[in-house]
Amino acid sequence: MLIILIIVCSLTFIVILQDFLLYLGLVFNFKNHNSSEHNFEHPKISVLIAARNEAKFLPHCLQSLENLKYDIDKIEFILANDESIDETESIIKAWVSRANNRRYLNITTQTTKTMNGKANALHQMATLAQGEYFLFTDADCEVPAYWANDMVASAVNSKSDLVTGITKVKPTDWYASMQAIDWWLTLGMVKVASDAGVVLTSMGNNMLISRNAYRAIGGFASLPLTVTEDFEIAKAVKQLKFKAVHQVSSENLIFTHAQETLVELLAQRKRWLKGVMGLPFYWKIMLGLQAMFFPFILILFSINPGLAAALWMAKILTQSLFIKDFARSTGTIVLPYFLITFELYYIFVSWSTILYYFWPAKVKWKGRQYE
Repeated sequence: MLIILIIVCSLTFIVILQDFLLYLGLVFNFKNHNSSEHNFEHPKISVLIAARNEAKFLPHCLQSLENLKYDIDKIEFILANDESIDETESIIKAWVSRANNRRYLNITTQTTKTMNGKANALHQMATLAQGEYFLFTDADCEVPAYWANDMVASAVNSKSDLVTGITKVKPTDWYASMQAIDWWLTLGMVKVASDAGVVLTSMGNNMLISRNAYRAIGGFASLPLTVTEDFEIAKAVKQLKFKAVHQVSSENLIFTHAQETLVELLAQRKRWLKGVMGLPFYWKIMLGLQAMFFPFILILFSINPGLAAALWMAKILTQSLFIKDFARSTGTIVLPYFLITFELYYIFVSWSTILYYFWPAKVKWKGRQYE
C-alpha cells in the first residue's frame, strides 16, 4: 500500500508541477510580438474564408470583416462556398458584389484525394490569392477591427512566416463558458510552449502565413490527408525552418461559437485529438498525465483522503490562476465560479473524449466523414 501511495503521489505531483511551470512561463516569458503602431506601412494581404453551411453565423462574420481598419486598397477577400446546402452561397455572392476587392469561389471538385474538404477549399482559394500574407479565419467567427493589423505587425516585427492568433468562445451560457475556459487552457499551453521556442500547432480560425512560406511548403495540397490541416501546416512550416510565433492580445482576439450539443463537442474534440497524436512522444506523455490526474486522485482518496483533497485543491488553484491570467492578457475576465465548476466539466469531457476517440466511428465534421 505504501508503494502505491508513493507512486500515485509522485504522478499527481508531476501533474501539479506541470501546471505550475506553465504558470511561471506565462508570467515571466509572455511575449508580445507586435510593438509597432497601427500606422505602419501595410503590405498587401489576402483574407481567405471557406464556408460550408454557415448561413446562421456568416452575416456576423462578414460584418466584422467590413469593420477592419486595414488599408482598403491593401486587402483582398476571397470567400469560398464549399458545397453548402443552405443560404451560404447567396449570402457570400451578395456580399462580394458590393466591393471590388472581394472575390467569390464555388468549390465543386476535389483537387486531390490527399486533402479533406476544408483543406481543398483553402488550397483553391490560395492559388488565387495575391497578398504578401494570407490570413485565415472561419465563417462562424467574428474578427476585431485591428485583427489584420495586429497579425501582420506581429509577422513583420518578429520576422515570422507563421503567426497564430487567439480565439475566444462566446460565453452565452454555462455550457459555452466551460468550452471557453477549455480553449483558454489549451491555447494557454500552446502560447507558453511557443514563447519557449516550441511550436506545437497553429489554429485555422486565426492564422497568418506568408506567401513565401506557403509556396515553399507546397500549400495544403502537399500535406498528408488529415482532419487537422492547421496542425499539419504548422508542422510543415517548422520542418522547413520558417519562424512561427503565437500572438495573443485583445486586438487579434477572434470570437467563435460553442458547440451546441455534447455529440458535436465530442466530434470536435475527437478531430483535435487526431492532431495531438501527431505530437512528439514526450508531449503525449505530458498530456496523458494530465488526463490521468483524476484516476490518480481517486486512488489517493481511497488511501489518504486528506492528502488527496489538498493535492486536488492545489491543482485547481494553479490551473485557475493560469487560465485567469492568460485570459486577462486579452482583456477578458473569467469569473471564479466558472473556474471552480470547470474542473468537473473538464474531467467529464476529457474522459468522454478519450472513450469517443477509441469508439469505432469516423470523424464527422461539417457534414462530412473521415477515417
